[in-house]
Amino acid sequence: MEQSRFSSIGKLLRSTSYVLKFMTRRIWYKLSNDYKSTFQRKHPLLFTVFNNGTLETIPTTQDLSSARLLWEYTIQRIHFSYITLALKRKRQHNLIRQLGLQCDE
Repeated sequence: MEQSRFSSIGKLLRSTSYVLKFMTRRIWYKLSNDYKSTFQRKHPLLFTVFNNGTLETIPTTQDLSSARLLWEYTIQRIHFSYITLALKRKRQHNLIRQLGLQCDE
C-alpha cells in the first residue's frame, strides 16, 4: 500500500485493517498448521496480526491497533534499518545510546 495516497492516518489504518481482514479470511484460515508455524518463526509480527484478526465486517479497535503496529514496524524497517542492524550486532550508535533503544523479543 502506498501510504502517501491517504489524507489521514485514520483512513490509512482503516484501509490496512480491511486488507488484513481480507487476507485473514481468504488465505490465513486455508493454510496448513506446518506452514503457519514456519511463518510464525520467520514473521512473528505478521503471525500475531493474522492470528488475532477478527472476522467482523467493520474494523474493531483490535484490528486498527494491529494495522498501526504493522505500519510502525514497516516504517522502522525502512527508515531505521541501520539502527536495527547495530542493535542486533551489539554495536554502538548515538541514537541507541541517547534514546536507550533495545530490541524486542
